Amino acid sequence: MDRIETIQVRPFRPSNREEAIAAFGRLSLPEPSEGLRRVLLLQDTILDLCIVLNWRSDVLTVEKSPLGIQLASAFAEFGRIDHTVWSNAQTIYHSYANPGTPETHPPFARGGEIK
Repeated sequence: MDRIETIQVRPFRPSNREEAIAAFGRLSLPEPSEGLRRVLLLQDTILDLCIVLNWRSDVLTVEKSPLGIQLASAFAEFGRIDHTVWSNAQTIYHSYANPGTPETHPPFARGGEIK
């Protein structure tokens, strides 16, 4: 089962955002954690950042991972933290392998714009 763990950072001030981005770039993760597929840093257009841990495992768990707890603690120096674990509740489109069929091709993707 896939789950996503997010650590949202609302920086105290703009300079904290830049410091947090730089800190993320210097991360050296411990030994590969079982099921950890990737770690992303997302940014909104104003100030917030979001560290995303993408997990895959055979067992559904909604507990925060030790890695997520460690990252949330480390990035708390840059701003307010919201640490959440998300699991898949429902999937509408799960494959784009055959874009010609309505089952796999969302209507908004035609022509690259929402209609």
